[in-house]
Amino acid sequence: MATDRTYNTTLPDGNCDFDPKAVAALNAIIEQVPNLEFIISSTWRLGETVESFQKILDVRGVIGARVTGITPRVMILVNNGRTSSAPRGCEIQQVLNDVAQELWPFHPGLTMREEYELRKQTPYSYLILDDDGDMLYWQRKNFIQTNGHKGLQMSDVPKAIKILNMPIIL
Repeated sequence: MATDRTYNTTLPDGNCDFDPKAVAALNAIIEQVPNLEFIISSTWRLGETVESFQKILDVRGVIGARVTGITPRVMILVNNGRTSSAPRGCEIQQVLNDVAQELWPFHPGLTMREEYELRKQTPYSYLILDDDGDMLYWQRKNFIQTNGHKGLQMSDVPKAIKILNMPIIL
């Protein structure tokens, strides 16, 4: 599950903290889909580690979350040799490609049908929770856009669980 500003709220002073309602919603998802692995895609991932994000979630009451990765920062070349951040969906796609290569290595001696049958044995699913909408077109069915001021809401939980229970076979 890739996450961004989905479980925090903007406080009156402009700073952000985890909203107890968003934490409760995240815990409800984890309770229904307990084998989740969290890949952090938030802008505030920069300078952090998997271990520090695990502590952030643990201290704030997210129960059973397993942080297993952080998306890379992908830069694109723009005018005059300057660079800019690529859309968040590109960063998430890079992680999804890595996961697919681990789950389904290429088997040169198999027919397409045999390869497909082999891949059916290890399906995976993913969910993107983010307050920004800069995802890739084919990620849309696995994406819930949260409100940047309210974060993840209980009303998002049923859709999140449905997405996570929908296996993908490439």
